[in-house]
Amino acid sequence: MLIEKYVFIDFKDFCKKHFKKNRESKSIEFLQALKEYDRSLFRAIEKTVGKRKMKSYIGRLLRSIRGEGWLSYEEKTWITKPKWGYCTYCFTPLDVIYLIDIDHHQYCDTNCFDDHEAVSHYDSYADDYVFLFWDFEKLKERYSYFLNGSFPKNFKTHLDLMIIVRDIHNVLYNDDYSDVLWNGGDDGPVAREMNRMITILKSDAEKLEKLTEQCKQKLPETNERFAIVVSDSIMRRRKRPEVLRDFIHKHRKYRDKENKNKWITNDPMQRLNWHDDLTAIEELESEVSIVNEINCPDCNQMISSDENTYRVPDGYYYCEDCYQELDFYYKLKEEWL
Repeated sequence: MLIEKYVFIDFKDFCKKHFKKNRESKSIEFLQALKEYDRSLFRAIEKTVGKRKMKSYIGRLLRSIRGEGWLSYEEKTWITKPKWGYCTYCFTPLDVIYLIDIDHHQYCDTNCFDDHEAVSHYDSYADDYVFLFWDFEKLKERYSYFLNGSFPKNFKTHLDLMIIVRDIHNVLYNDDYSDVLWNGGDDGPVAREMNRMITILKSDAEKLEKLTEQCKQKLPETNERFAIVVSDSIMRRRKRPEVLRDFIHKHRKYRDKENKNKWITNDPMQRLNWHDDLTAIEELESEVSIVNEINCPDCNQMISSDENTYRVPDGYYYCEDCYQELDFYYKLKEEWL
C-alpha cells in the first residue's frame, strides 16, 4: 500500500533536513531519527504499511529520493552527493542562480555556501565574484516576474522596468568587472562564472528594454494637462460672445466634467490655439486664463504644476509626496547610464 501524496511530500522535507545535518546515514539510523524527531510522520507511514514493514518501506522511499540526484547509496550507507543542478548543502534544484566552490560544487546562495563551510577559490576575482553574485541574485528575483508571464502595462510597471534596466546597466558597466568583460571569462573558473552572470544580465536587459518600450506605447505621451479657464462672469452671461459660443460647441469633449468653465488637453499647442482664438477679441482678453496641471500617476490626483511637482526618469511628473516615496524605494537620484 502506498502512502498518501502529502505524507510523501512531508517525508521528502524530512529527508532534506536530516541529510543537511547528517551528510551520511544508514537506513536504520534514518528510521530512528524519523521516529525521534518527527513522530507524527513516522506514525502516518507506520499506519499505512505496518510496523513490520517499516524498515524495508523506508528503504524504498529513500531509493525514490535517490532518483532526484542528490542522494546515493554506497556500502549500505546513504550519502549526500548532489549532482550538478542541486545545491550541495540544502539540495534545492538550481537554475541560473548559484555559486561554486573550489571543488566545483554548487550552492543556491551564500548562506548555504557558508553553512557548508565551502572553500572559496584562491583567485584574485574571488571577492568581486561574491559581490557580483549578490547583485545578480537580487536582480533576477526582481525581474524574473516580467520575463515569465503577462503583467499590467501601466505607469508603475513602466517605472519598475526602467529602474531595473538602470540597475542592471550599473552592474554591467561596473569597472570592477571590466577585466572579466574584456577577457570573456577566460581567466579561470571564477572569471568564467562571472562572465556567465554578466552575459545573462546583458541578454535579459535587452529583453526588458523591449518590454519597457511595449509598456510605454500603452501609456500617454505625457501626464501634463494644459488647460484654459474662462471667467465665471462671462460664462454666466445669457448672451456670450460668438467666438466663445463656437468654442464651447466645437470643443465640448475637452470640457472638464467638474468645472464647466475649464477645457483640458495634453497638447500644449492645442491649448495655445484655444487661447489665441478666444483672446482674439478684446472682450475676452482678460477673461481667459491659463492653468498647467499634472495627473500624478501614483495617487491619481490632479494638482497644479505650480505646486511642488517632480519629473521622474520615466518622463512623467509626480506630486511631492509620491515622489518622496518613489525616491525612497527606487533611489531615483542614482546614476542613470
